Amino acid sequence: MKISEIVLEVNGKRKLRKATTNSVPNIQSYPYLDNTTNPYLAYRFGVALATSPNNVDYLEGPIGTEFTTIGYSDADQEIIDHTRKEFGISVHKHSTKGSVELDTATTSSPVAAIKRNKYGV
Repeated sequence: MKISEIVLEVNGKRKLRKATTNSVPNIQSYPYLDNTTNPYLAYRFGVALATSPNNVDYLEGPIGTEFTTIGYSDADQEIIDHTRKEFGISVHKHSTKGSVELDTATTSSPVAAIKRNKYGV
């Protein structure tokens, strides 16, 4: 996905595209946690998110409290792999590269095919 598919410029101001705001739930930003002015505070906020709420159900899931990443694109995965190697840490892979439709997914359109009308128009 290109950033231009998410962000557009209107009258010199950058805005999220309507398709993005309609399809991605609960997009929120925190001006006080700007990574250029308060990177450590933004980091601490992320750490606090990882432990909140302190509910046992979350701790016993298939991943538990392990830090988790998703390499959506090859570039994302390259960044993740490079950083992981710099830290010298191992990884547990929980899914394969790319995505695959489940056998139960409907892959054909429920909309009827367009038919020519009786007048040939």
